[in-house]
Amino acid sequence: MNEGIVIDLYNFGSSHKVIDIISKNGRIEKFFLYRPSLISNMQKTHDCLDFLTLIKYEKKSGDKISSIEIEYDFREIKVDFKKLIICSIASELVKHFDEIQQTKKEESFIFSFFYDFLINIERYKDIKPNQYYSFLFWFLLNVLIFSGTFNYQSNCDLCSELISGVNAYYNLNTGQYVCERHLKQKNVNYPFIKIPDHFAGISRFEEINDNFSKDLFSFLVRIYKYNFSINNLKTLKFLKYLTN
Repeated sequence: MNEGIVIDLYNFGSSHKVIDIISKNGRIEKFFLYRPSLISNMQKTHDCLDFLTLIKYEKKSGDKISSIEIEYDFREIKVDFKKLIICSIASELVKHFDEIQQTKKEESFIFSFFYDFLINIERYKDIKPNQYYSFLFWFLLNVLIFSGTFNYQSNCDLCSELISGVNAYYNLNTGQYVCERHLKQKNVNYPFIKIPDHFAGISRFEEINDNFSKDLFSFLVRIYKYNFSINNLKTLKFLKYLTN
């Protein structure tokens, strides 16, 4: 059977469902689930199926599933609105990342990384306000790096000067890091966005101070939107409920 995580789900008609799954091989798949008959043993599974659920399933033809089993439902995430918001944003970020063209492994990086992220968030006893953006920053940074659309570094590509503590910029087209001195040169191509302060000085997997973690996450969101041609990430609007 195939294995995957439900990253989006909505009702279709009075009793049917449409689900988006990130499969174990990294592919994003969409399926229509018609509610089984009363005599079917799939009816209870169909009714319990929810967003952020690890499932095993067998594909039928086209966009249909012949059988489905719930493996794990991440219940501790769903009863904590802070965890649910963070994981909802992470789900939307992976939804646009179809890895099937990049790997032929049985289990893809993006699937295992997303699964581990959900497990780690679920196990946290109490997520503090200064951790919200820190979790999301590190998650998105890894997604961008693995997708090949972003390279994390700490020096200018044109002169090797450290960009920590100076005004520096990132080229959305080429992925270049450029210090302000070289940005003023006429041969530099646009578009550039300013790199947030402290970006080059952070250590991998450290907890980011809330004073600048929001700017760091927003910086990566702009890169993500540009590279994946996305105008709007709908789940970001829920961040306001974490900080109110």
